Formats: sequence, structure tokens, C-alpha cells
Amino acid sequence: MEPVTPAQLFNSVTTRFRKEKANGVELTFHFNLTGPHACQYTIKIADGECTVSDGLVSTPDCLIETDSQNYVGLETGTINPQEALLQGTVKVSNLMAMLNFAKLFKKYEVNSNPQESRGLRQLPQGPLTGVRVIDFTRLLPGPLSTMFMAEMGAEVIKVEDKHSPDYIRTFPPFINGVSAYYLALNAGKYSVSVDFRAEKQRLLDLIKTADVLVEQYRPGVMADMGLGYETIKQLNPSIIYISITGYGQNNSNAQLAGHDLNYLAAAGLLGLNKDSTGKPVMPGFQLADVGGGSYMALTACTAALYEREKTGLGKYIDVSMANAAVPLLALPLASQQAQGKTITELGGAIANYNIYACADGKYIAFGALEPKFWIGFCKMIDKPEWEGGLQTSKLIKYNNLNPI
Repeated sequence: MEPVTPAQLFNSVTTRFRKEKANGVELTFHFNLTGPHACQYTIKIADGECTVSDGLVSTPDCLIETDSQNYVGLETGTINPQEALLQGTVKVSNLMAMLNFAKLFKKYEVNSNPQESRGLRQLPQGPLTGVRVIDFTRLLPGPLSTMFMAEMGAEVIKVEDKHSPDYIRTFPPFINGVSAYYLALNAGKYSVSVDFRAEKQRLLDLIKTADVLVEQYRPGVMADMGLGYETIKQLNPSIIYISITGYGQNNSNAQLAGHDLNYLAAAGLLGLNKDSTGKPVMPGFQLADVGGGSYMALTACTAALYEREKTGLGKYIDVSMANAAVPLLALPLASQQAQGKTITELGGAIANYNIYACADGKYIAFGALEPKFWIGFCKMIDKPEWEGGLQTSKLIKYNNLNPI
């Protein structure tokens, strides 16, 4: 079953109303829902008609109080109403009125919308269930981060401009006409196509319901569209607003274009990854994008959600991929501070932590770093005389080992 929000449920009330069963019914219901999608609604039934209003209007015949997630479960059939009442997770002031109310509405059915479709995978419940994320990101860092959130149970809505959708859609290879990269980074999300300029109010209405917004434009772009944090926090004070950029919002390089390789260079990582001639080697994967962008944004988001549980306040989070990649240098930087040079032991300078070519033309990653593993290896190959030369660059020459 697709995850839904209380707003979706209440918006569907009039379409699910069974008018033929409402003869003589005059009832007013207040719904006070707490939790991530906290809201208040009034449903009034009179003269064979049903109306829904924001807020708690007039005097109710019945007050229903519960967590927003519980209410979604009740309406979609994943929570048993009798058990919820017995356990006290749902409080109803007038049970008979509530039973009459239930008979007046068809069960909520989760229908697919051709313009707002779910990704390929059905996701399980998780720690972020009930959290709504609006995803304005593109390419790799942001989309991977928000996909992690979806994997944790969040409802992630990927918003793309009709005139400028996510560029990665055009990258080959393709599966049934869709970029494999796009599928790999956006499975499990809803996808919404919006004209950012002409349909701004639609975006604002969507953001108003969100717990988290993640964007990946250059500094100032969202503000120019009227969607910057200062504007959004007035509309939704509890929102957690995350901006992912190469160099941060206020850095002197803030407006420079960049990619993973540039951020690795700026962070100093390439200087420690060299070939036999001393030339920096380009990694075959995106370290700064993922380590400095995706994971850092995810970590910051979950920490901010936890903080909001205690304070009720939202937060702005500035993620700089170049800055956030620096912790990957934690040990080399510690070595530099302590002895004026970076460590090389874990970068190919010792025999017991290296890569070796094998007779079959393949390679072996050899990581007998701790003495007990090195000694065990030496005994296994019947070379006890090698045991004493652990963790020295001389070991490589002495033992006639040839790391690549």
C-alpha cells in the first residue's frame, strides 16, 4: 500500500461520502492529529451533504484525537480500529457517533496518479515513516541521499521542472528508455512535474506539508524563485531545509561550478592517491559526491529531525561537499599535525597492507594489518623470518615483495 498523508485523506472525504446513507444525519466531527503531519480538520454532515474545513470549527458531536500516522493506518486499513481504541492510541469522545460516521464513507483506496508516480520498489516501514521529504535535487549527491531517506520509510516527492528536469535522465545506459542512473538514484520516490515559474503556488502548497526540503542548486537560485529558506520558514516554521552545494553558501568559491573531482582536489584527497610516478589518480567512483554530499546530508537530516522532536523547531542546513569530504582525511591530518607529515602506511608503504598481482593475472587485496594476522600469514606460507619486519617500508624490499 502506498504511503499517504492526512491531507490526502481529508481531501478525499467528499469523494468517498456515501450520500445515500446520510438521510437524517446531522453530525460534526473534529479531528485533532499530532505527529509529523499534525493538523486539525472539521467534517460536517448536514442535509445529505458533507463538507470539510481546516481547523476546528463550531461545536463537535465527536472529537477524534490520535497521531497522524495512526490515523493514516486507520483509514487505509493497516491498523485495527478496535485495538487502537483499546490501547488508547486513538481517543474518541463519542463512540456511537464515530461508528455512524464510519458507515458514511467508502474505504480510502490508494490510486496511482499518472503525474505523481511511485518508483520501482515498494519500501518497508522504517524509522522515517511519516516524514515527508520534498526533493529538489538532481544528478548524484542529493538524489542518493533522499533515496536513502525513502529506504528508511520517508515519503519522498521528487519535484522536477517541466522545462528543465533532472539532467541524469539523459545519461546512458537506458532501460526501457529510462536512464539506468536515474532509476538507481530515484527508486521508491514519487515524481512530480511542475512548471517552477508558472505553478509556484502549487510548489508552496506542497512545501507547506513537508517535514524536510532538500535542494541542490547554486547558492541564491532557490531564493530567486521565491523558494529560499527565509521565505519557506515563514510558511512552514518546522521545516528542515537542506542545501547541498560544492563549496557552501558563503565560501569565496560558492558560485563556482564543480564536480566530484574538483571537490576531492580542494579537500586534499587527490594528493594522497597517487600512482608510481607520483601523479594523482582519479578514483573510479564519486567520493566527495557520496561521502561529502549524500551521507552528510542524510546524517544532518536525521540529526535535525531528532532535534526537532525535542524543540519543535526547524533548521537550515548548509552542506558543502568539499568541506564535508575533509573528514575522509581524518588519519592523515592527525599524522600531519603530530609529526609534520601525512601517514603513508595505509597508502601502499607497508607489505602487510597492499595490493599484489597474482600469477593468474588478477589481484589480491592483502590486509593483514594487525600483528596477529601478519604472523599467522607468515606461518601459513612458512616464512617465520618475515615476522619481525612488520610495518616498515624496508619490509617490501627485504622480502622481495612487489606491490602494484
